[in-house]
Amino acid sequence: MKLRGELFFVKQLGLRFIGLLSVWMICRISFYIFNTDAFPIDGIWSFFKLLFFGLRFDLAALVYVNSLLALTYIVPFSLRKNLTFQKVQKWIFILTNSIALIFEVGDMGYFRFAFRRAIGSDLNLIGETTNMAFQFFYDFWYLIIFYGLMVSLLNFIYKKTTLPTPSIKFNFLIQTLIFPVVVGLLVLGMRGGIQLRPIMSLTAAQYVNDMRLMPLQSNTTLNLLFSVQQNFIEEKEYISVSYTHLTLPTNRE
Repeated sequence: MKLRGELFFVKQLGLRFIGLLSVWMICRISFYIFNTDAFPIDGIWSFFKLLFFGLRFDLAALVYVNSLLALTYIVPFSLRKNLTFQKVQKWIFILTNSIALIFEVGDMGYFRFAFRRAIGSDLNLIGETTNMAFQFFYDFWYLIIFYGLMVSLLNFIYKKTTLPTPSIKFNFLIQTLIFPVVVGLLVLGMRGGIQLRPIMSLTAAQYVNDMRLMPLQSNTTLNLLFSVQQNFIEEKEYISVSYTHLTLPTNRE
C-alpha cells in the first residue's frame, strides 16, 4: 500500500499519456476520413492493424512533446503537491499539446496538396505564402472547428484523469529511485523500443504492404521532429549578383 502511494505521480502521468493517445488516435482516424481516396486500405482488419501499430508512433511523438510535463511529475520534490504548481502543469499540458495539434489537424488539409505529411522545410513556406493562408482557412474552415473540439477534448481529458493527491508524506529516497526508472521508460518511449535506431516516420514502411499508407501509419508531429534535424543542401553562390549585370565585350576586327 505504501509503494502504491509512492507511485501516485507515475500513475497520474500514465493516465495523461493514455488520454493523449486517444486524442492522437482520433486525429489519425480523422486524417483517413478527410483523405480516404489516398489510402487503399484492404478491409477493416487492415485498418485496425494500422491503428494499433500507429500507437507506437504516437507514443514516441507524445513523449517528445510532453517531456517537460513528464519531468514536473517525476522530480522528487514536495512542490508537486502545491496547487499553484499543479495549475502550471495543466497549462503546460494544454499549451504544448495544442501546438502539436495545430500541425496534426492542419496536415489533414495540407495532405491534399503535398500527398505526404508535412516536413520541416514546409514551415519555411509559411512566411512566403501568407497570402494563401486565408484561402486555406476559407477552404478548410471545418478543420478550425475540429481543432477547437480537440483542444476542448484535451481539457476534458485533463480533468477526467486528475486524481486527488494523497495526503501521505512521500519518501524522498523512494521518489529518487523512481526518477531514473521513469526517465528510462520515457527514453524507450521516444525511441519506440529497444531497437538500435529510434523510430521515425520511415519506420512505418515495416508495417504496411502499400507505401501509400505510410503517411497514415505515422503522424505529423513525429515527421516534423525528425525532419527539422536533417541537414538540407545549402544554396551556394558562385557568382556575385553584381557580376551578373556585366556584359561581355564583343570581338571586333
